[in-house]
Amino acid sequence: MGNLCNTRERNRDGLGQVQRRAIGAGGDRPPRPRRSGVGGFQDDPPPPNGRLDARGLAFLGALLLLNIGLAHRYETVPPRLVLALAVAVSVVCVALLQGMPRGSFLRNFLYQGPFFLMQAIGMFIVLRASATRPAGRHRIDALLASFLGLSALHYLSKPFLAVMMLHGNGGTPQDYLSTTYAMVSQTMGAVFVVATALLLLATLILDMVRDITARSETDSLSGLLNRRGFEERLADLVERRPLDGMPISLVIFDLD
Repeated sequence: MGNLCNTRERNRDGLGQVQRRAIGAGGDRPPRPRRSGVGGFQDDPPPPNGRLDARGLAFLGALLLLNIGLAHRYETVPPRLVLALAVAVSVVCVALLQGMPRGSFLRNFLYQGPFFLMQAIGMFIVLRASATRPAGRHRIDALLASFLGLSALHYLSKPFLAVMMLHGNGGTPQDYLSTTYAMVSQTMGAVFVVATALLLLATLILDMVRDITARSETDSLSGLLNRRGFEERLADLVERRPLDGMPISLVIFDLD
């Protein structure tokens, strides 16, 4: 019995020495888990506030390429000066974001500002180019410009939604995923991105259809309408004649 008591006493002394060494290595008290901005515990510190992550920069670059592609599609010169100013403003916004609290209105406004600018520039390109081309502006052009404008307003409204209406966007990126703002923001963003992509695809398909139709109605040697093109234009003129009352003259001759 005496040996058993001595063994227990030595075990308690050894455990006490281990605890004292652990406390001495870490300071006066054992380390405690860090508390996040919302009240939960986490092992790793939150990322620095105000940093535009790689995904945000990649998306901003995609919007820049989208505007260049829109200018190419509408056969107009890209507004290089405006795009360069937008990129410069984006760099300034990223610099100003450093150190700002994540939930502040100014921080959210500066974060979403570059995306708003890029979408607004895209709407301007579509409206300007479609209004100045000979064929005029088609309905799909107006629809595409409308969705680009709505997407721009969506980015501009995010700071108001996050700070004033939906009780913030979370103290950390992890907390952001569980907020109502994240659900509303991501859903609206997905709708506008998919709608814009479908409209761009529709414009490309219409361009292909117009090109194929023009080739089938035009003589490749002279560039004039062939018989099919002539008959379709003639039928259209005959249908419109009762509306405007204009006389129709038909001249037929053969060129060898």
